[in-house]
Amino acid sequence: MKNIINIKRSVLIVILVTFSTISCGDYLDVVPGDSPVLQDAFLDRNESEKYLMTCYSFIPSYGNPYQSLPLLGNDEIFYTTEDIQFTFFNSTFPNPYRYGYGATNTSSSPIMNFWEGNNGAPNLWDAIRHCNVFLEHMPSESGGPVNIEESERNQWMAEVKVLKAFFHYYLFTLYGPIPIVDEAVSTNAGVNEFKIYREPIDDVVNYIVETIDEALPDLKNHTDIVLNSEAGRITKTVALAIKAKTLVWSASPLFNGNTDFKLTDNRGIELFPQSYDQNKWQLAKDAIEEVLESANENGFSLHYSDGSEIRGDTPSQRTLDRLSVREAVVTHWNDEIIWANYENGSNLLQSWAGAYYPGVQPQGKSVGQRQASPLHIIEQFYSANGVPISVDNEWINNDWYNNRFTPVQVGTANSTEAVEGQITAQINLNRSPRFYASVGFDRGYWEGNGYSEADFRHLESRAGEVSGAIGVRSISMTGYYCKKVSGINNSFLNPGQGTGFQPEPYAFPIFRLADFKLHYAECLNELGQDYTEVLPILDEIRDRSGIIPVKEAWDNHTNSTDYDNQTGLREIIRQERLNELAYEGARFWDTRRWQTALVNMNTPVRTWNVWGETVTDYYNVVTRQRPSYSFKNYLMPISETSLINNSNLVQNPGW
Repeated sequence: MKNIINIKRSVLIVILVTFSTISCGDYLDVVPGDSPVLQDAFLDRNESEKYLMTCYSFIPSYGNPYQSLPLLGNDEIFYTTEDIQFTFFNSTFPNPYRYGYGATNTSSSPIMNFWEGNNGAPNLWDAIRHCNVFLEHMPSESGGPVNIEESERNQWMAEVKVLKAFFHYYLFTLYGPIPIVDEAVSTNAGVNEFKIYREPIDDVVNYIVETIDEALPDLKNHTDIVLNSEAGRITKTVALAIKAKTLVWSASPLFNGNTDFKLTDNRGIELFPQSYDQNKWQLAKDAIEEVLESANENGFSLHYSDGSEIRGDTPSQRTLDRLSVREAVVTHWNDEIIWANYENGSNLLQSWAGAYYPGVQPQGKSVGQRQASPLHIIEQFYSANGVPISVDNEWINNDWYNNRFTPVQVGTANSTEAVEGQITAQINLNRSPRFYASVGFDRGYWEGNGYSEADFRHLESRAGEVSGAIGVRSISMTGYYCKKVSGINNSFLNPGQGTGFQPEPYAFPIFRLADFKLHYAECLNELGQDYTEVLPILDEIRDRSGIIPVKEAWDNHTNSTDYDNQTGLREIIRQERLNELAYEGARFWDTRRWQTALVNMNTPVRTWNVWGETVTDYYNVVTRQRPSYSFKNYLMPISETSLINNSNLVQNPGW
């Protein structure tokens, strides 16, 4: 069926000693084999569709802060025990945050254990088991439903094949070499069949790619789905995107010639490729070209705001630039979203990312103000000139960079960035539109919330002020707020009491078009393409955000031409990704595959002194935490229990 060598096919559930039952649908507890219960699951189209939805139900969370590993498992967000938020969490942080900053992971009881389905994570091997059961029983010759068109049967089976590939992909990004499980067999099979092996990285990648390629002919195009009833289903573009992501990971430093990871199983098979292979970037490039071609054919495009979300007259181009960045995430199924997952957790995220502002009485607890970004993330965003603030000549010549943490009075020139005449920090001024779209800060504007451009509200974040530490409620413990993931027109039913927070629900993006355009630029650069071929891709995304082209920015505002060499351009591309995709979870994946997480995650967490009531006290940089992130954290541990019960499994390096 597949051109995979030396892959043992076995029942999925046997990877685990005991796997948790996840009650997400009518048929999650079926027993593989010849059980009448299982046969009933495929009696007709309606029952089979329920099982199809069961397979979908295992897609990990991307937008729920209690469940989303990429959202909180990196250094973009900081929580602390100093605030009431800690008692709100019953004196423990969400598991995704514990995986990153909040706790020490162990192999005895791994946090976010997708291998066994505990400590905050679903059991993805169980997900794969359900996919294999569906694929085994759905064909008509296997007793599948008769009251279904063959084209629809084939479509559903293709969707599940891609879901199975996706679950393998997700595990692959977390654990590296994983078992390949392509069939469900009876639990009556001999115990020796259960002793499966982890397979080499390249075999895992080939399996995922070939499984997706096999499914592609039977999948719908995005233009053929009914958005109201089929949004979030696997389409050809989604499948191609998963394939491309897999190949990008395969080409990236973590898995491409990483000699720090040397792991051999008891067969003597080396699980990590020890030699760098540039052709893997070519394969990734080709796959991304397929994604971009499919996206174009299906009407996907970078999202540009038309200002319709804002009350009153069409806002200025400056505001439209900021809205374009934010709406690309929070506008429900906008034209840039390739794949998204509607989950109730996005409303919770909006509550945590929101802030109180003048006109709302900060007595309630409906807005969490918890999604707080450390200062080193704030420093990452570009200047108004579209370059890093550390190399911007205007920032250097005016001594803004050296005094970036100094409080200054907002003048007329910066009156569209913060309230004129008020005091804010120098670092909050003269920044790129992406910064103002993504971040809320003291005396900075918060676009939307039902107000016209002339009446946009601002934040007041010092202790005792409306957005700051006051009363018994949560606050941003850094002084910054993740505006980007907050709906444009979120509101309060009872602003006088600060209660009745009304978020605008949206499907949190899993894949959006800008992500793949930036991947394409990355591939071209790694293949040694001339910068003239790469920069137009970056410039297209920068233009949507109101940022000038790369060459113009570096030529006119820095003393370097980093864009004209592979090493310099690599850093530019990476910073573009970190800025464009900030607070969406991409940083968790990117910094690990680039092998930069060891630096990022060990950067001391600096914040403003949020308990300060005066300008002098508040604008005082405080080091809140010195994280401890080690090399082994690039991959998750397999639990000791799984290793004891299957001697063919080997532990990841360092654990």
